Amino acid sequence: MCSPAVRRPVVLAVLALLFVSPAPRLRAQSLFNDDAGEFRARIERQLIERRYTELEETASRLRRERPTFLTGRPQSLDFYEALTEVKDADGRRQQRQLDDRLQHLEAWHAAQPSPTTRLVLATALRQAAWTARGSGFANTITPEAVQRMKDAVRRAEVLLKEAEPDLRDAPSADAFLYYTWMGIGVLDGYPEPRMRELLGRALACDPWFISAIDVMCQYLLPRWYGEEGDLLRLANDLTDQTREKTGEMTYAVVALSALNFGEIREPADDGFQWSRVRQGLRDWLKPASDSPYRWSLLAYWAHLADDHPTAQEAMTQLRGRWHSKVFSRQVDFLRTETWAAATPAEPQDTVVVEFGPRPLMDVVFVRNGTAFIPGTRETQVQLRSSENGSLIQTIPVDTGRVERLAADAAGPMVLFTSPGWSETRVSILDLDSGEHAAFGSQSGRISSLALSANQQYVVMGNHAGSLRRWENAERPIPFEWPSGQNQQIADLAISPDARLLAAVAGRQLMVWNLASREHVRNWDAHPSGLRAIAWSPAAPPLIATAGRGNQVRLWDASEGKELASFFGGNASIESLAFTPDGKHLVGGTMSTEKPQIPGEVILWNVETRKPVKTFSGHRLGIWKVVISPDGQKIASASEDGTVRIWPVPKD
Repeated sequence: MCSPAVRRPVVLAVLALLFVSPAPRLRAQSLFNDDAGEFRARIERQLIERRYTELEETASRLRRERPTFLTGRPQSLDFYEALTEVKDADGRRQQRQLDDRLQHLEAWHAAQPSPTTRLVLATALRQAAWTARGSGFANTITPEAVQRMKDAVRRAEVLLKEAEPDLRDAPSADAFLYYTWMGIGVLDGYPEPRMRELLGRALACDPWFISAIDVMCQYLLPRWYGEEGDLLRLANDLTDQTREKTGEMTYAVVALSALNFGEIREPADDGFQWSRVRQGLRDWLKPASDSPYRWSLLAYWAHLADDHPTAQEAMTQLRGRWHSKVFSRQVDFLRTETWAAATPAEPQDTVVVEFGPRPLMDVVFVRNGTAFIPGTRETQVQLRSSENGSLIQTIPVDTGRVERLAADAAGPMVLFTSPGWSETRVSILDLDSGEHAAFGSQSGRISSLALSANQQYVVMGNHAGSLRRWENAERPIPFEWPSGQNQQIADLAISPDARLLAAVAGRQLMVWNLASREHVRNWDAHPSGLRAIAWSPAAPPLIATAGRGNQVRLWDASEGKELASFFGGNASIESLAFTPDGKHLVGGTMSTEKPQIPGEVILWNVETRKPVKTFSGHRLGIWKVVISPDGQKIASASEDGTVRIWPVPKD
């Protein structure tokens, strides 16, 4: 979508299929994910057992018949990958395993040298070259690794040249030959005309062989050999050349690669146009009309483009199925399914902002509650109006994707986390100037972030149970300490006077002196696991906690004594927030059921312990609730990909 759709509340049209048992969906998914797995296991077993004649017969049949799996994926891809791709349990290539596989392939080639063995061995050598190179920048590769890479590349090229005469023409034409050659070209820096020549030969063998297009897209990335705009030019050029055979399919495939490589966020009028991507996906469905993978792609992209009719059509064709390469979790599929099924309602007071097929983990109010910022998991900060959800400003950030947030609701300071491979960075942004910079980092994944009311302290907690505190004024070396729980720090709260820090992990509520890090106390606060904590701004000092199950507990923060408990909603409570006067508490619910049921925003009167209002409308669970500085608005961020702004009613 060119911009997230903003509309008044959307009432979910509750479909019967949303509430059926999840088992049939899981079985439906495994049916079309496992056929390729069984095929690959059989091919690998034949290699290990030296059943070379069977492998040659399979290779000949695949070239002649070009069969596909239910997903539409060519079986030839899995044939070659089963023979050459070796990874450990964590999905990483290991040199030892690769050397072992190369020995098996060398033995096959020595026993029965053929175009197939030359191609397979060249493909394995391409893997060896990539393993030697590694995934770092060019200037991080050792001279020894460069030499190993070059040796593997040179031998692979010789084998490919020997195999080409037998594999370039029908009926033995094999597009995988040129796919492997293009992978060598990326490593060795072939000139672009040579890469386009190899791509043309691959598509001449099989016009539907999209893997070669993916390699060309990688080659043309600005971080490799291309420049900005090259992918769009490739999409237009390639589609003009192949339209008679495959329609707009190649345009859509290049757009998919651009999205996967992070070059685009969504279709756009001045970029990859949704009308052409949509037609390309439809053309791609023609040779595999029941492909769950391709229908899943159409549904996902329709969600990106805010195209309800197309998404509804795709969901009808999917019949409750989804493909894990598009929707990695059931809840990801539900996000798009429930969005497609939603129908507009009569205008009310609630503001709904749709952000597409990605979950929203966080939201903060800024500028005294007149605006909010969502945690969109994109490399930009979006400043939006709290009155109608309209986009006020977009601030690009180069420090990583925006996930969790903390902000000074009255001032310009915004903090956000950006997850990386081994650590998570925290960045600071000045809304007035738009300037941003890395603030600090913590190992692993930061699960909670807090900013004190006086902006003096920034505290973060990670999945391993460690806490890190920074002083904002001069940003000295941070203090870090373990919570003692060895569990995820689910939530943090800083006392209104910035003197004490409270954190929840597992069943424990823990309190420290924020300046000295001296441990004050901890106690069991929830038998089923804590997920949320909030510190009341009003006297006497009061802490609210909640977690698995729908119970909220109130505690005397001075003595750790339970004062009251009450219930609300029909699911666990993931987030809590007090109104500025401390008279009301708001919670957001998150279902642990599968499929996930819609979350609710619940407002309680702290004195009476009674719910004042329950807000419904989210299609999935709620990760975060916050209250505006004037106490008049509640913002909720949901797994369904929306932020909703609710008016706080009077008692």
